[in-house]
Amino acid sequence: DQRKGRAGRTGPGVCFRLYSEGEFSRWAAFSPPEVHLTELTSVVLELKALRPHLDPTHFPFIEPPHAGALQGSVETLKQHGALDLSGNLTALGWALSLLPVGLHVGKMLILGSLFHLAPPTITMAAALSVQSPYVRLPPGESSLSQRSELESPHGDP
Repeated sequence: DQRKGRAGRTGPGVCFRLYSEGEFSRWAAFSPPEVHLTELTSVVLELKALRPHLDPTHFPFIEPPHAGALQGSVETLKQHGALDLSGNLTALGWALSLLPVGLHVGKMLILGSLFHLAPPTITMAAALSVQSPYVRLPPGESSLSQRSELESPHGDP
């Protein structure tokens, strides 16, 4: 059972789950491959930086991404000036490939530096680089119904 991690799977150990057995039984046996869940512009940039003449749609991925997602990422990079119309890496694309951030934040950092606006740009990039603290609840559920499960007569209301 892969979701146990190493506890009890590779040796003696105990796995504590923070969800019910019923909820666990509704999950798929394996999570979808990460390449199907993430945005691929950074992957395409990295491939083009490592192998400039490689067509990313012909790269031998172990688990290939959806063709439309890969082609969409190439088009996005062209629209942002990271690739030219022939699919070759531009100077901007090379600089973006060196940054450990996504396309939009990376482009913002580079342009902020060029326009001598680094301090406010860095602040904005930091704010945009963290996950939203807000939770999106399923339709029909309210935060009050979710909170009621956590209430206890032994603690704060």
